[in-house]
Amino acid sequence: MHNTSKLKEIKPFVQQVGEAISAVVNAEITIIDDELERIVGTGQFKNRVGIRIPKHFIIAKAIRTGRSFVIEHPGYDPNCSGCHRYNNCEDTAFIAVPISLKGKNIGGIGLVALNSEQKKHLTTQREYLLRFIKKMAELIASKVAEKEVFDLTLLLTSRLEGVINSVKEGIIVIDKEGKILILNFYAKQRTAATDQCVKGKEITDLLPNFPTEDVLKVGKSLTEWETILHRKGGTSTNILANISPIRLQGVIEGAVISFKDISDIQSFMNKISMKAIRPTFDTIIGESKAISDAKRKALKVAKGDSTILLLGESGTGKELFAGAIHNASERSKGPFVVVNCVSIPENLLESELFGYEAGAFTGASPKGKKGKFEQANGGTIFLDEIGDMPFPLQGKLLRVLQERTIEPIGSKSLIPVDIRIISSTNKDLLQLVKKGLFREDLYFRLAVIPIVIPPLRERNGDILLLANHFRKVHNSLLNKNISAISKDVAKILLNYSWPGNVRELKNVIEHATNLETGNEISIESLPATLIKYKEKKNILNLRISSLKEQEETLIKEAIARFGNTTAGKTEAARFLGISRATLYRKLKKYKILNFSN
Repeated sequence: MHNTSKLKEIKPFVQQVGEAISAVVNAEITIIDDELERIVGTGQFKNRVGIRIPKHFIIAKAIRTGRSFVIEHPGYDPNCSGCHRYNNCEDTAFIAVPISLKGKNIGGIGLVALNSEQKKHLTTQREYLLRFIKKMAELIASKVAEKEVFDLTLLLTSRLEGVINSVKEGIIVIDKEGKILILNFYAKQRTAATDQCVKGKEITDLLPNFPTEDVLKVGKSLTEWETILHRKGGTSTNILANISPIRLQGVIEGAVISFKDISDIQSFMNKISMKAIRPTFDTIIGESKAISDAKRKALKVAKGDSTILLLGESGTGKELFAGAIHNASERSKGPFVVVNCVSIPENLLESELFGYEAGAFTGASPKGKKGKFEQANGGTIFLDEIGDMPFPLQGKLLRVLQERTIEPIGSKSLIPVDIRIISSTNKDLLQLVKKGLFREDLYFRLAVIPIVIPPLRERNGDILLLANHFRKVHNSLLNKNISAISKDVAKILLNYSWPGNVRELKNVIEHATNLETGNEISIESLPATLIKYKEKKNILNLRISSLKEQEETLIKEAIARFGNTTAGKTEAARFLGISRATLYRKLKKYKILNFSN
């Protein structure tokens, strides 16, 4: 079965072109496709549309060879030999021009003179007419090309729709004005809406808390944003969304919102909860004194309910420590709720933490919503990046710490909560206190037990231990059999400063395991940022640790709080979680005061 010819696909257009040519040149026109079927005919050829012409006709020869022909004596011209009308042709003159596209002849145009007047016009104007017919052939070819692009666009659009509709999460595309352009099948299910209902509507009709200014004006992306999705009929549901602006040549032209219904997430989590790996202190890899001391201190205080402040640079494993403390505590059977204070927009953080009553604000769920503190009741809440908590909310957090109650937005009553609070930061909170950016009273409430998690550069003995652990993990994930890390790579790993700490080391080994083709990780498989350290000496002792500065500040604060007496130092040591002898050594090390008392 033959496919429809390209000229047939645009037949109405080709018909218009044929009739226009005939009117201009005062001659008859016949247009043939590459299957030698007449697509268009004027005058006496009109009744022959749909009929195939013989392959020895001049226009068939033009299509076959890609050449143009001007025949002034049809039936007698050498190019007419082989034609059944040779020496007996009814045409008086003929111009045949191929229609070509991308090096392929897809048809031809024939200009036919049937009487002496038409012949005279054709022969005297042959060059002009030849150029004109060639232009018309190019016009038809360009229309075919346009149709091909259009068809390809339709195909790609259909494929894209198939892809986004197969994704098991909601996808909404909006333009730069915040108008809805596309919803996938999941999104339509969750909103109970049709294209006709929502396309062209404001995104705030579905997501009343959508941060239009941040996303469409500033170009901010959001990850794991918990919000409300309005449904048709006035109901709503809680979702977890990611938002990415769409940019064209640097200009924001819209955004893509992907989301999951939280009930779907909870259902999935319930399915895998029995298989989930609970972090323990045994899962924190490391044998160096620095990490061992941190683990030992954390294990000692895990059984209690005192607040803990984890101090460490990004990537040191603060959340892993928090999870291990929770799982070693009496609260291990209760929930462990993580809140990243920097990833949630400031205007939403209060409702995320404290929850809200039904109808508390525009866009609020009619059922209300439990906040993170209430969700953590009976367990532990981990406030990651506490140094980024907005100042106005710090007072409300202090109240939770003091009274163990929360007040949801829009509520007139207090809800008691039984929680333990673990927080973390990579910032110097005391410096933020001095600058008026962090409440001093809140700091002391959070830092009842401060634990410093050392950066990887201070755990030199753990670097290769961790690297080999990650090598084995990614061997399994990638189905590889890399048995070792080369000596040259080991030197680089030991010399590198690891600003991204354990997280960066994990990424480096994952990168290398993906690229490595041999039996051991070689320099060639490392990221470029590490290769430049090939000849460097170990710079571990040349860096000034920001955490050491924090430690010095903590000791100074403790002495200022408890006094420069023997009893005061005993209390300070207890507050810091170290022995009095260790405190005296550190006082001497930092030259803080006369340590001989």
